[in-house]
This record gives sequence, structure tokens and C-alpha cells, in this order.
Amino acid sequence: MMQLEHVRAVAGEFCATELTRGKGAAQYQVEITLASMATAVYSLQVIALTEGRVAVREDPSARLPRCCPDRHINQDGTFCLNWDEANPLPVVDEASARRWWDYLVKFLRCQEVASTLKKWVCPGYAHGDAANYQREAEQ
Repeated sequence: MMQLEHVRAVAGEFCATELTRGKGAAQYQVEITLASMATAVYSLQVIALTEGRVAVREDPSARLPRCCPDRHINQDGTFCLNWDEANPLPVVDEASARRWWDYLVKFLRCQEVASTLKKWVCPGYAHGDAANYQREAEQ
């Protein structure tokens, strides 16, 4: 669960404040500044997984749908920030925690765009096996 220590160590750089921490999870408030200079505030649960992996979901759900594959929100509410096979995001030190936070902030900005436009317009891989074909085509 060292990944939560690394996430916490750099959270302030991303306008994130840890509110509570329990065994294997922490609650954060994250403020995202949008292109319009408006601020979107998210309440997020960050969960330590195995092998340095970290999952995150909105908790409580207020700004995002509870599940939406088209918006890269899994059935359990966790965000699909990356495709592990092509681009793993383990959090093993402060540098990798910064990379993880950067992905998360970009993801949340994309969610704000999707809320306005009613569709996902940010980059991302296709779902399931189609992701392999997409990656091959792009390479």
C-alpha cells in the first residue's frame, strides 16, 4: 500500500486534498480548473491494488455516471485511465504518482467535455479485444 503514500506525497501539486484514509483506500477532494477557468470539484476514492496499481472512482457519485463504458467508467465505478497492456500505470515512487495524477486530471477534464458534448471526444482505446486491433493499426 505504499502507492497511497506516493499518491499522497504529490497530491497537492494537482489541487488534491486527502480528506480521510483507511486500510487500502483514501478519500480525496480534487479541484480541476477547466479551460473556461471554471472549477469542477470531485470527491474521489483512491484504492490501493496489487503490484503498485491504483484504482479511483467518484465517491459519492455526483458529477459522473456510475457506469458508462463510452466514458471509460467501469461497472464498479472505477475509472479506466489507461490500458495496462499498452501503457501500465503502477505507482511505485513520487515520479510515477505524478504520472498517475496527470492521467487522472486529464481524464476528469475529458469527463467535463463529455458532460457538455454528450459524447467522449478525448483519446482512448476501444473496448475489449478491439483495443488490440486499434493499437496494431495505429502502430
